[in-house]
Amino acid sequence: MEYFLVMARAVLYIRISELTDATTSPERQRADCTGYAEARGLEVVAEEEDLDVSGTKSVDQRRGLRSALETIEAGGADILICARLDRLARSVVSFHQIVKRVEAVGGTVVSVAEGLDFSTPAGRMVASVLASFAQYESELIGQRVASAKKHLASEGKWGGGRRPYGWRPEPHESGKGFVLRLDPEESEVLRGMVAQVLDGVALSRIAAGLNDAGITTALGKPWAAGHSVRQALNKPSMIGANGAEPLLDSATYVRLRRILDDRPQSTGKRPDLGEVLLPPSLISCHRCKLPMKRGVDDRSRLVYR
Repeated sequence: MEYFLVMARAVLYIRISELTDATTSPERQRADCTGYAEARGLEVVAEEEDLDVSGTKSVDQRRGLRSALETIEAGGADILICARLDRLARSVVSFHQIVKRVEAVGGTVVSVAEGLDFSTPAGRMVASVLASFAQYESELIGQRVASAKKHLASEGKWGGGRRPYGWRPEPHESGKGFVLRLDPEESEVLRGMVAQVLDGVALSRIAAGLNDAGITTALGKPWAAGHSVRQALNKPSMIGANGAEPLLDSATYVRLRRILDDRPQSTGKRPDLGEVLLPPSLISCHRCKLPMKRGVDDRSRLVYR
């Protein structure tokens, strides 16, 4: 069924879990998707990326995929092209959600490596089986990672991942693996945060104070209204777990956790910003001339896309 591809417009979608993985590099995926589009005379109107993002994450958690789907739903493209099925989704549920959204507006999804056209019953059936295997593989990887971290913890080593605020990874004395040593500056900041919580200071106030002082999180970002403060203080590394040098004694940590558990947590929902901007139907993009869509950026500000 190639007829629907003639003069069609395509959005390329590229995803990679780790930027160090050369086997599924963005460049390779881009070349495969572009080659497919050129061979069939497709007009590539957009290219969306989710770099260093797991395929197990939902559509809402992947900015690039979300943008690609919104482009198709707004009528700006007809086809979503991915290099391989597991670049699109590693969950059967996510796969069917993506295909359903695209097909609801008359579009289709294409996976280059498998040569699958999801607009046909046979294509959807084969893709569902492959998505099941992708999910199975993802779950096996998760089990292996969890087992490895448990083994490393039993040997007093760090299991890897994002370092907790207040510590720095250093080589283990055995020469194999890493341990977490207290960072001189960050650990003092962390102790100050603990002291404030024990004194009854609100987490949002602590976050504001850190931001005003120009102190950032372990990722170099501002502290988010108490949420990231809670995350930093809830780490088991505080009492020496996961191969970390302890910051607190057990009694202080138990007291800290009780205070944090008694405080309400953020629901994570964005505030209702109201009808601040003009209705999207009244404006369009000055480049592609498509209708603008209202959304929210990383700072919860209402914006047009």
